[in-house]
Amino acid sequence: IGQMKQTQEALEKTKSDLESQREAHMQAIAKIDAELETVEANLQQIPGALTTFEQNKQVLIQKVDQLKQNLKSIEGLAEEDQKAISDVDAIRLRAIKAIQDFLGSL
Repeated sequence: IGQMKQTQEALEKTKSDLESQREAHMQAIAKIDAELETVEANLQQIPGALTTFEQNKQVLIQKVDQLKQNLKSIEGLAEEDQKAISDVDAIRLRAIKAIQDFLGSL
C-alpha cells in the first residue's frame, strides 16, 4: 500500500508538471498564432502595395518622358562658351585699365 501511495503521488506530480507544461505550450501557441495572423495580414497587403508602386513608377516614367521632351538642346560648344567668356573678360580688363589710366591722370 505504501508503494502504491508513492506511485500515486509520483503520478499526480507528473500529471501536475505535464499540465503546467501544457499551459506554457498553449500560451506559446497562442502567441505564435497571433504572430502568424500579423504576418498573413502583411502578406495580403503586398500585392496591393506592389500594384500601387508599379502605378506610381509608370506615372514617374511618363513625367520623365515629358521632361525630356521639354528639354531644349543648348546650342554651341564649350569652346565657344569659353571664347565668349574670354572676350568679355578682355573687355572688362580694358575697362579697368581705362578707368585706372583716367584716375591716374587726375
